[in-house]
Amino acid sequence: APVAPVAPVAPVAPALAVDSSGLPWDARIHASTKTQIANGTWKNKRGVDDATRAQVEAELRGAVRSDTPDAVADPTDFSGLAAWLCNRFACTPVDIDAIPQVQAALEEVECMNLLTLGANPDLIPAFVETINAQN
Repeated sequence: APVAPVAPVAPVAPALAVDSSGLPWDARIHASTKTQIANGTWKNKRGVDDATRAQVEAELRGAVRSDTPDAVADPTDFSGLAAWLCNRFACTPVDIDAIPQVQAALEEVECMNLLTLGANPDLIPAFVETINAQN
């Protein structure tokens, strides 16, 4: 008897990769190898001064938190997106993909996940606009 064709399984969307401190990898402060050291944090990029590192880490952590979503300016590129979303939804980078509003905005711009959005930076303004319109 002929075997019925099997429908392909949709790929599982990978989560935004973060280190043990909750920081996503960022080319401005982390080694291009994207490796982690023994304590689970990203390996630091050489030649980055402490002030710059602290500023970028604060941005990535969404350190400027407040009750007003506008405390962190709307991102125009992927590097500021995680901090902006964490500030807006009071979450950690690990939780971003699970937020219903984020999923709805990703669907609106036809992206499977944040990594897909990062690979299509021209869609980030529409994604941000969709998030802003939800509230």
